[in-house]
Amino acid sequence: VDEAQERMIFVEPYPLADKKTGKRHLEDLTALWRQLIDKTQHEVLFDGVLFPWVIEWMCAMSQSRHRGVRHTGTEAGMALMVRMTELAVELATQATAKQRQASKPGKKGGAGMAAILKEEVQKLQENETALEEMVTAAFTGLFVERYRDRAEEVRASCLSALGRVMQ
Repeated sequence: VDEAQERMIFVEPYPLADKKTGKRHLEDLTALWRQLIDKTQHEVLFDGVLFPWVIEWMCAMSQSRHRGVRHTGTEAGMALMVRMTELAVELATQATAKQRQASKPGKKGGAGMAAILKEEVQKLQENETALEEMVTAAFTGLFVERYRDRAEEVRASCLSALGRVMQ
């Protein structure tokens, strides 16, 4: 402990490392970020202001010398990355369905309906691109830096998130 304090490495317990309540804290932390994405997915998520900053903060937290801050920042950032990836897949599916619907000749609405559907497809594709950029920023800022961390719980968090993204 004295050597750790001299090297400015803190070893005291933190909520995610607690054996009794750590799992619940982790579930609550990831649920918070998932719900934030879900609640803001229609407008705020794509404004280019809030979430790029959130990702930057998560990257900064994940580079802390304090293991608790580093672990918490990594867990929160991985939760964001996973949910954004899931949302990007949902948007791609919606865009494909709308594109297919726009390409079919319809009886009602005709050309006007096709134009509206094409606009919706374009908006969905723009949102998907914005999400892909944020996921790339989170991946390079968090995963690439933390998957080889000296703390095993941080490495496990990164690899677990990668597995969820690959599903």
